[in-house]
Amino acid sequence: YGLGWRLDSVSLAGAPTRMAGHNTKADFIGGSTSLMTFPERKLVVVVTTNTSFANTDAIALKIAEAFSDQSRTTGNE
Repeated sequence: YGLGWRLDSVSLAGAPTRMAGHNTKADFIGGSTSLMTFPERKLVVVVTTNTSFANTDAIALKIAEAFSDQSRTTGNE
C-alpha cells in the first residue's frame, strides 16, 4: 500500500508481474472502479461500472490476462 495505491504481485500469462492499482471501497454506493497498472508489461487496465456490487478487480485481471496472452503470442511485449 502506498498513498492509496495497492502494490501487489499477480500472475499474468503464467509469470509473476508487479501491479500497482487503486479501486473503489467495497461499501461505495452507486458504482465501482478498478485501475490496475502493470509497468513491466506496459499495460494499464481500467474498469468502471454503475453498479456497486460488480467485482471490477476480477474483471480487470481477466482483461490484463487476455492482453498479456496476446502480446506473448505476437511477441509484442
